[in-house]
Amino acid sequence: MSKYGLSKEQIEESRRKYGDNTLTQPPRETFWSKLLGNFQDPIIRILIVALLVNAFFCLSWSRRLD
Repeated sequence: MSKYGLSKEQIEESRRKYGDNTLTQPPRETFWSKLLGNFQDPIIRILIVALLVNAFFCLSWSRRLD
């Protein structure tokens, strides 16, 4: 080791032995996996069921009025 750090030979040897000093990027989460992941929340599921029940009653009620 020199006064100013490692020599070029030591750097090359270290890179061969340990690899480059870089961080690997974690895999990105896709849009669809994020979207489907939101449906794991029980509150979201309850709201979706309420939406479907509401839509069913609105459609069946509007047919009775016609």
